[in-house]
Amino acid sequence: MKTLHKYLPFLLSFLFIFTAFSCGSDDDSTELINEWQIENDKAFNDLATNSEYEKQIPGSQTGEFYMKNLVKGEGERVYFTSRVEVYYKGTFIDGTIFDERQASDGDPYKVAVSSAASNSSYSSYVIQGWKDALQHMRVGDKWEVYLPYYLAYGDEDQGTIPAYSTLIFEIEVVNVINDY
Repeated sequence: MKTLHKYLPFLLSFLFIFTAFSCGSDDDSTELINEWQIENDKAFNDLATNSEYEKQIPGSQTGEFYMKNLVKGEGERVYFTSRVEVYYKGTFIDGTIFDERQASDGDPYKVAVSSAASNSSYSSYVIQGWKDALQHMRVGDKWEVYLPYYLAYGDEDQGTIPAYSTLIFEIEVVNVINDY
């Protein structure tokens, strides 16, 4: 017992230092996440005063997003029950590309706008913001779409996409199959 008392101050000091450093790293991590969220929210909210972008409020009332029409299409309209083929590029607010499928890559990305439209050759996993944006588009449309985190990947990291990310997509609808 005497030996334990001899080392008790050392053990308590070690425990205090370990706890202090552990808490500090969590605080730093939380602070970085908060800064990222504030920066992304600001970039999204700044679009409200930018006349090049139009606010879209989907029928599902899941939130709002902003779009800029880069090319106006005249083709068939996309519906909730549609399957579409698109080319796209996804970037963060700083311009870093995190994903893309362009014409130079070959075949377009095949997307079911809803699970009701999915089949084995069309991906049924699409973020809510894509579902909402696509339902406003036509074949030939090419839009730049700003999606807030809650219409994208939410408040948790998803692979290379940090939590609370406002995502910018350039989406071009090249084909639509409507089953209605």
